[in-house]
Amino acid sequence: MATITELLITAAIVYFLHQCFMFYRIRSKVRNIPTVGSENFLGATLDSFKFVLRGHESIKEGYLKYRGMAFKIPTITTSSGWLIFVNGEQMIEELRKAPSDVLSFSETTIDSMQTEVVFGKHAHASEFQVGVVRSPLTRAFPSRFAEITDEIVESCKHYLPTGSDWVSLSLQKNLIHIVCRTSNRLFVGLPLCRDPEYRKIQEDWTVHVVIAAHVAHLFPKALKPIAKLFVGKVESMTRKVEKFLGPIITERLENDAKHGPNWEGQNDLVSWLIDFAPPEHKNIEDITVRVMLINFAAIHTTSLTLTNALLDIAARPEYIKPLREEMEEVIGNHGWTKEAMGRMWKLDSFIKESSRLSGISDIAIGRKAVKDFTFSNGLTIPAGFTVAAASSGVHTDPTIYEDPTSFNGFRFSEMRQNGTNEYDPLRHQMVSLDSTYLLFGHGRHACPGRFFAVNEVKAMMAHILLNYDIKLPGDSKEIPPGKYFGGARSPAPNAEMMFRKRKYRGTAFKVPSITTSTGWLIVISGEKLIEELRKAPAEVFSFNLVIVDRLQTEIVFGKHAHANEFQLGVVRSSLTRAFPSRFAEIRDEIVQSCNQYLPNGSDWQALQLQANLIHIVCRTTNRLFVGLPLCRDPEYRKIQEGWTIHVMIAAQLTLMFPKPLKPIAALFLNKVESMTKKVEKFLGPIITDRIEKDAKYGPNWEGRPSDLISWLIDFAPPEHKNVEDITVRVMFINFAAIHTTTLILTNTLFDIAARTEYIEPLRLEMEEVIGNYGWTKEAMGRMWKLDSFMKESGRLSGVSNIAVERKALKDFTFSNGLTIPAGYTIAAASAGVHSDPAIYEDPLSFNGFRFSEMRQNGTNEYDPLRHQMVSLDSTYLIFGNGRHACPGRFFAVNEIKAMTAHILLNYDIKLPGDAREVPPGRWFAGNRIPDPKAEMMFRKRKVD
Repeated sequence: MATITELLITAAIVYFLHQCFMFYRIRSKVRNIPTVGSENFLGATLDSFKFVLRGHESIKEGYLKYRGMAFKIPTITTSSGWLIFVNGEQMIEELRKAPSDVLSFSETTIDSMQTEVVFGKHAHASEFQVGVVRSPLTRAFPSRFAEITDEIVESCKHYLPTGSDWVSLSLQKNLIHIVCRTSNRLFVGLPLCRDPEYRKIQEDWTVHVVIAAHVAHLFPKALKPIAKLFVGKVESMTRKVEKFLGPIITERLENDAKHGPNWEGQNDLVSWLIDFAPPEHKNIEDITVRVMLINFAAIHTTSLTLTNALLDIAARPEYIKPLREEMEEVIGNHGWTKEAMGRMWKLDSFIKESSRLSGISDIAIGRKAVKDFTFSNGLTIPAGFTVAAASSGVHTDPTIYEDPTSFNGFRFSEMRQNGTNEYDPLRHQMVSLDSTYLLFGHGRHACPGRFFAVNEVKAMMAHILLNYDIKLPGDSKEIPPGKYFGGARSPAPNAEMMFRKRKYRGTAFKVPSITTSTGWLIVISGEKLIEELRKAPAEVFSFNLVIVDRLQTEIVFGKHAHANEFQLGVVRSSLTRAFPSRFAEIRDEIVQSCNQYLPNGSDWQALQLQANLIHIVCRTTNRLFVGLPLCRDPEYRKIQEGWTIHVMIAAQLTLMFPKPLKPIAALFLNKVESMTKKVEKFLGPIITDRIEKDAKYGPNWEGRPSDLISWLIDFAPPEHKNVEDITVRVMFINFAAIHTTTLILTNTLFDIAARTEYIEPLRLEMEEVIGNYGWTKEAMGRMWKLDSFMKESGRLSGVSNIAVERKALKDFTFSNGLTIPAGYTIAAASAGVHSDPAIYEDPLSFNGFRFSEMRQNGTNEYDPLRHQMVSLDSTYLIFGNGRHACPGRFFAVNEIKAMTAHILLNYDIKLPGDAREVPPGRWFAGNRIPDPKAEMMFRKRKVD
């Protein structure tokens, strides 16, 4: 009697002989097709297993060797043991057009995914889910795009870093979470798409289906039932998903039976599957399996494509800027919409190029012959054999693509833009089907979810690039090599990428703030958003209410908080127009006040800079405002200077009180009100005299002074032509003029003293210009270097980190979809704009002549005007932007120029101890002031 060992040996020999016989019998049917690899039984068997890990090499070899022909490769991934490849556009087109009852896509899927082992009884079930993907799912995507983007934003917050430091992440592992959540937002909605257990099953199932199919391929046909022992986890996962979906499916089926299929309910994948399911499949198990099959296809393909694209862009950072620019422009015009995704031609091209060279498989349009099929060139594919196109070969064919092995991210967008055929803009987009691009297959069985997948990948890419900086570890430019299995490719599963939250350029963020009524300040950046904020109508965004909040005017100014602001018209017109003709008086007051507050000796003397400059600014400003002798009256000036300081202190103090307690703050603010009463004692008689003479002689009586008081009386509505209202406006204008001018002048002088190499060229310019034009307003305008230095000082020091501040009176939506609700305050991040490397070269370095060089060397005829300090621009925001930009900037800038020129030409200056570092400023609620106690050294200059 034979032993067990003998029986096993005999069985093995019989199995070997049977396999050998079947091999040669099967091979004989395709012997006329060239082979890549061995033709004999043992060699081909080894090659068939080698195909699992190195099939891509065999495919490449065959494509190059048998161009325009067919070849076959031994493989364990097909039931015949052979995979036949056809080359050339003609054969690929014939493969595409072959009827399904001759060349079957479904039978290929059964082989490649080993569905009889992996899915059991569902292997041959009705594929009604394909119709769902083609129709309701694809149609629903545009209208549900807001939900998709919301999920992208929320999932990226969860899985990508939120800090400004670089963090290394396992890329594919994190992207699969983002893709799963985002896809299921459309498939099953909230809250299930965010349920950790539900998502983990879907993500794991995707991975385990692929692994289970790979494992099943390793077993010969006779032993495949044993493979089920290794893939049981797939079936158990399906049961777990039924626990989540079962009650939902049951409820939907019951409501359909009760109310008909059009009852008002959830518009999601479950409902669509129920609508498309044949009666025998309208049950929990069949609907659940289809939800999982669609998840498998969506998560697997999308996460691989997204991973490849991000790795490619991280390795080629030169593409980031043009892609971001396209995204910002398109989203700015069309919002976060499906339409916007379609207009991102460069992004579409980059993803398509990434997939051309990386892709997810070297095999496409796989079909299994159900009957013999003969191509027009006489090649016959016998029944039972699988035929496919070598997609990787097509994608790197030099007869199809110029320089095919080089990465050209904008290859396809250039084809769309520059094509001579009217269909080129459509033909070369990623979702289009073509025999030269086979990522999604070709023909009637091409991936039905490609429209959803491509736009989802675009939305994720756009969000990530606009909100994060990315790079490969070690600033590498080499992508980790991908992994192959059975001709399928995936990125290196352990590949890492570095992420950091992008500085908020071109987007919005909010910060808690005591300076706004809501407790939040929304801050925007990026030229597009700043321009839209600038252009927003006053009935939507209010500048006045920002002042009410920031300066706490209802407490600080009482009944004048909401008064008519007719003083703005005075500053814009009368005051600004008067400056040139009154320049001699301004110049005289600068000289006299500097003589009083700056040293007259030749020895160095330390002075508290800001404390002395505020005296000079107040005297000089009031020479134009109220004239002599009042501008030099010590008590009057002390009140104006003190009022400027105390308004700021009062506002800051009031901000500390919660709203119900703000009236208590008024108890601490009597000094502001009492100062106003004191100024009335000086101005009251003057105002009364002017108003009486206007009433008696008309507004043009002889000898009527041309000063701020007269201009305010001229502009005041009748109800405001009184001492109190005119006085308060004189004080308002003094507050704005003294405060801003003093801060800018202080910053400028500190910057010059810390950078003494600028003194000589500035003096040379001043001497030359004044020599030609005298001490005039025209001369100030010709001091380009001085203007540039002051502007650069303002860029890096400035007076505030925020600008163009507005309070929303109504909900306002920007073009990118950002909505500012009524009641909230919004501003531009001026400090961020001023130090943005995308706007300024080497932005953190001080270049005093940066703007004068721009004016001199610009190619645009408007550059000499655009880059002067008083010009308004979304890239320079010290004076704001738009209709509420500082109306007194023309007066202030020229006054500062005149003061700086006088000081530099008549004094030597330096920092104490010959320091080269400007003393750090102080901050309060986003506003910056130079250190009030910081000193500067002065001595009277020896002039030859």
